[in-house]
This record gives sequence, structure tokens and C-alpha cells, in this order.
Amino acid sequence: GDAGVDRALEVFVSQDLDLRIATLPEGLDPCDLIVAQGPAPFQQALEQAIDVFEYKLQSTWAKHKDQGTDGLRRAADEMLGILALTPTERSVKLDLMINRIAQRLLIKEETVWARLKELRAARKAKEAREQQTPATAASARGNAQETAAAPKEPPSAPAMSHERELLEVLLAEPALVARAAAEIPSQEVEHPGLRKVIEALYRLHAEGHPADLDHLHGVMDNERLLDRLHELRAIGLDLPDRPWVYQKVLERFRERGIQRSKQALLNQLQNAPDDASKLAILKQLKDLKTHGNPEQGRS
Repeated sequence: GDAGVDRALEVFVSQDLDLRIATLPEGLDPCDLIVAQGPAPFQQALEQAIDVFEYKLQSTWAKHKDQGTDGLRRAADEMLGILALTPTERSVKLDLMINRIAQRLLIKEETVWARLKELRAARKAKEAREQQTPATAASARGNAQETAAAPKEPPSAPAMSHERELLEVLLAEPALVARAAAEIPSQEVEHPGLRKVIEALYRLHAEGHPADLDHLHGVMDNERLLDRLHELRAIGLDLPDRPWVYQKVLERFRERGIQRSKQALLNQLQNAPDDASKLAILKQLKDLKTHGNPEQGRS
């Protein structure tokens, strides 16, 4: 049942497992189905099984799709409430699931990451409250009242490692900026802060200026961000073979682009109106597997 799906999904998101959900006729378990109709319908259900995350995403969307913007928010929260249980902050598997939620619910991926961060923080705060003694809880409430008036920074998703490494390499090796501008469009960088810096470096290069940290000081006035850029540059300078690191980062961007294109085609395939449309999409999937993402590297 649905409760079992949620429990299976909690395992799926935190482990390297392939879990699939088969849908049986209403009110029948496998034994009842085989006794009543023989093995063929059960075998067909197994062949049509879909992965547990996709099943949950479909059922959640179906439940909330007619509720407008609030429905999208509730659907996202229902999915993210389960992902918030994952022990790791970031992983390839989690990246893909966040991307699928964003595409299916038509929400910006960075917004989905920010909401996941909020839900994780709320879960940890709840666990901490449950473990507090009455005296400790009273002290915590007092501290919260003292800091309630302090301004809060909007939550931001953590940067993916390949995006951070790209900036480290470019700050340490400005000569690579020209190559990056041709091979990695700035819109491929999902983290808003890193994307802003990459865009500034690309703009300096396009205008004929040295695309280095000294010239970033002339176009950016955020001292806290500039201090952080000096730290990233120091990390990049410690890299012994920066062109090789850049090539690995480029390959990761290309992999992400292929993953996004594949998921978009799979979404289209699921909603294709006829066999001809499905065949056309399957051909695109085959070409994607053979030739990679044709859009990667275009600005």
C-alpha cells in the first residue's frame, strides 16, 4: 500500500538500491490475483513496474495537481519531506531526484534545494527539542527571543562540487576562462552566487579585460563574497594540474546536461499522445545515449 511505498522510498533515497513498484487491481494482493486470474496478469504487472521515486512523484502530483500554486507547494513538500530523511547533504542520486521534482512540478531547482534545506533544519530542530530537558528548553526559548529581531539570510542550496571546483580553477588560472566561456554556458551553473561570479568573469573576457580576481574587484562590491573568492583562489592555486582538473569539471557538466536532457525526454515519453510521438522520443533518447547532449557547450 501507500504507507509501504513511503517506507520503501525512505530506504531507496539513502541506499544504492533499485526499487520498483508494481500496481495490482484494487483489493487484490499477489496471491489473490494469481489464484483468481493465473500468473499472466501478475507477470504483466511486474513488467510494467516503475521505480519507487517515480511512482511516488506521479501519485503525489495526481493528488495535488488541481489545487493551483498551493497544490504544487504541497506536492513538493510531500516529496521533500521524505528526501529530508537522507543522511547525506548532496549526492548524484539526490541531485537527480531534486531535478525530477523541479521539472515535474515546474519549480526552479534552486528553490527546491532551498526548501529541502528548510525541511532538514526543521526536522533537526524538532529532534533537538524532543531531546531537551525542561530547563534546557526554557533556556533555548530565551535565546530565541533575544535573537528573534536579528535579520535572517534567505536559505541557499549548497553548491555542487563541480561548480565550486570550476570557480577555483578559473580564479587560479585565468587563461582557462576563455575556454570555459566557450564550453560551459553560465546558465549551466545552478548555484546563484557562483553563477554571478562566472558571469562576471565571462563578461570581463568578452570585453577584452583580464578575467582575474583583481578585475573582479572592479565589477563586484560585495566584500564578503570577494573574501570568499580569495579563499577559493588559494584552493585553486594548490591544485598541481589545473587544466586536468578543468577537464574533469567539464566532463561533470556534460554528464549533468545529458542527465537533464534524458529526464526531460522521459517526461515527454510518459505523456506522449500516440505511438508515433513515442517512437520519435525514443529515437531522441537513443541519439542522446550515442552522441551525448547536443546543447552542451552552446551559449
